[in-house]
Amino acid sequence: MKVIRNAFVLTIIIVGGIYYANSIFEPRSLLSSNAKNMKLKHKPAIVAHRGGRGIKPENTIEAMRYSYENYDADMIETDIHITKDGEFIFIHDDTLERITNGTGFIKDYTLAELKQLDFGYWFTDGKRYPYRGKGIHCNTLREGYEEFKDKNVIMSVEIKDRDLTVIDKLVDYLNTLSGYEKFMCFCCANHTMTSYFKEKTNHQLCYEASEIDAVGYVIATSLGITNLWYHFIPNENRFFHVPFISLGGIDFLDKKMLQILPKIDLEIMYFTINNKRDAAICIGKKCDGLTSDRPDIIEELLHSITERELVHNERFNGVISLDAKDISWECESISCKFIDVVTSTIPIPLIFICSIFIINICLFSVIHILMMILSLPFNLFKKKNE
Repeated sequence: MKVIRNAFVLTIIIVGGIYYANSIFEPRSLLSSNAKNMKLKHKPAIVAHRGGRGIKPENTIEAMRYSYENYDADMIETDIHITKDGEFIFIHDDTLERITNGTGFIKDYTLAELKQLDFGYWFTDGKRYPYRGKGIHCNTLREGYEEFKDKNVIMSVEIKDRDLTVIDKLVDYLNTLSGYEKFMCFCCANHTMTSYFKEKTNHQLCYEASEIDAVGYVIATSLGITNLWYHFIPNENRFFHVPFISLGGIDFLDKKMLQILPKIDLEIMYFTINNKRDAAICIGKKCDGLTSDRPDIIEELLHSITERELVHNERFNGVISLDAKDISWECESISCKFIDVVTSTIPIPLIFICSIFIINICLFSVIHILMMILSLPFNLFKKKNE
């Protein structure tokens, strides 16, 4: 009982100390000047997911250009992989089968070989394949740079490769693109890649939050210790992409989750919103941006709710891809569902306090055992002399 009592008292002291510290510290932001200067031209922003894959073949210049010219997309979200000969092309998967008429890994093909493939091959509404044989080829990061360098749009580029040597090659590649840092923002496949990329670019670019950054944000906001968290772990990210749906009882549109954002220069883009109901909820709560496969739907709704000016007063009447489901992103993986169930059943603050309590019990138990062991020779000696 003494161990439990001591653990309980120490837990109260630790938790109280954490919240007191949160009340006296101020959050910090270490954004580079490039990141600070990267402004969204509208709010809420239209973020064309994979260039706007619901209306044109994904991650192609054709899709990106169409979303920008017809719906005034504020941000073009895209992905890159490295080729066999060191070029970087826009593609989400590391293999070719899902969207092209080719097979195998991107890394095993040269750019010239990839240019021979049809990157609109599998775009379909379930009945038609309107882009087969229409000359839709892969595009390079350099081509994207040339297309958008003089336009008022942000390119959100996710580096999909998980090899650190790819970062070295990408940094050298980017140095040949004058002024790319003015409109390109980057994120990586994992936190290790993200940290290395930031180091190699001297923390001077626009960055987007990694999965570890996201976990930190969720923990800090759920516990109400954002001031303390971001004082000792200053924010370096300009944008943060999160699921629109509530995950594990965590509502990323909750005001409590958003209060810290202006203080640390962070803006949230919600993915992947492909229907008007979810988009209306997001817009109504004044979200920073909506990531969608259907920029046409988002623009139309923004016009009706916020009076955002339409580029063209015409609805899209082309083929809609099956990939642009009429539902927002869902938690589908086993790990995601596990987290969803656990955190929606047990509140994060309770998990936090119980974890500290259990650690303290273990600590005092170890101390108690050590004291018993250390006192054993003395007790034996005392007993012998009685």
